[in-house]
Parts: sequence; structure tokens; C-alpha cells
Amino acid sequence: MRKHTTLDLDQGLVREAAVALGTSRITETVHAALAEVVARRRRAVLARLEFPDLTPGALAAMRAPRRFDTPVEKPAAPADEPAPPDESASPLSRAR
Repeated sequence: MRKHTTLDLDQGLVREAAVALGTSRITETVHAALAEVVARRRRAVLARLEFPDLTPGALAAMRAPRRFDTPVEKPAAPADEPAPPDESASPLSRAR
């Protein structure tokens, strides 16, 4: 949603922001600056979250090159967790 409004803006600050953001119009500059502030806040919130499963080994596995011409081996389920249902089985046979 957009709303037309009148603002008193520091023109020097707008020019400096436009250079930093790579924008040319005032509206474009204000929108880009607002988007940057929102994105910065979202990144800060994300940075405060904990990801206990995101270990160096897990990251290395995610970053490893993948070959799409060969099937990927599924990792074995941990002993204390039940194995997931067989994906090749039809939904009806899994429901029974």
C-alpha cells in the first residue's frame, strides 16, 4: 500500500543516502532507506536466534558440492528415532 504524503527532508542527507544506496529519485531513496532499516532489524533478530543443529559438520555437508546425476544416499536415522516412512510407498499404503 502506498500513501502520498509531504515530508520535510534534509536535502544533503537525501543526496548522501542516494549515493550510498545507488538511487536517483527522492521517493526511490526513501523507500530503499526504509527497506534497509527493516532488513537490518530482521538480520539482528535472526542473529540472536540459536541454531543448535547448525554444527561445523552440518555446514560443511551443506556447502559440499552435489552431483545431481546420481541419487543421493539418505543418512541413516538415529537409533532413538523411528525411521521415516518409505517415500516410494503410495500415500494410501502409508495411511493404513
